[in-house]
Amino acid sequence: MWPDNRIARDAHYLYRYDRHGRLTEKTDLIPEGVIRTDDERTHRYHYDSQHRLVHYTRTQYAEPLVESRYLYDPLGRRVAKRCGDVNGT
Repeated sequence: MWPDNRIARDAHYLYRYDRHGRLTEKTDLIPEGVIRTDDERTHRYHYDSQHRLVHYTRTQYAEPLVESRYLYDPLGRRVAKRCGDVNGT
């Protein structure tokens, strides 16, 4: 656990946060609890200056597989979500 009660790891994932407390990375753990050194499957979250999720990627073996982008209106409401694999589908 982090000092502010954020989960650092559970039975399935290792979690990383930025200085604002936002989840930035979630990495799969192998059953023994050891982190995969080849970055087999990692989820990454990117935020804008207003702390809104704007970009998500999932990688496997350090290669991007899935990407999502999010757009917001001036009131902060999500108005668009674009998802697909890195090959454009």
